[in-house]
Amino acid sequence: MEIEVIKKILIAYDFSPCAERAMAMGTTIAARFDAEVIVANVIDQRNIAAIEQAVNRAILAKIPETPGDMVREYKETRLEKLQSILKPYQKGALRVKPKICVGEPVREILALAEENAVDLIVMGARGHSRMARLLTGSKAESLFRISSIPILSVRREEDF
Repeated sequence: MEIEVIKKILIAYDFSPCAERAMAMGTTIAARFDAEVIVANVIDQRNIAAIEQAVNRAILAKIPETPGDMVREYKETRLEKLQSILKPYQKGALRVKPKICVGEPVREILALAEENAVDLIVMGARGHSRMARLLTGSKAESLFRISSIPILSVRREEDF
């Protein structure tokens, strides 16, 4: 069996401690293979719906912002934060690009991976949404079940 060369890696990043470790591991692998890295953060559509409801209530209270303005601002803030985190990784020959998506996280990560023909998805084993995990299972578990792309799931050191 021949080992495939890794040319593109997608790192799913949710600003959690596991995502930090996944970023370090994914970029290390990318440096070894001279692979391109896409670091994706998905704004969960359910969060957007909550923002829209809050803004709609605010509009009724005469606050002059639309839901679209709030979502755009939320995306811009996340992108700025992600770009700041990526600065140390963008030195040297490593090619790292950020991507902010809106939607259902598992679907968005998988769609982005397929659209960009990535060879490996790297993600934290545990993210921020513990309540969602209790109700529906983890995003990592969902991706493992449906992805044809290999996935590296990274745990926090203290989980060992």
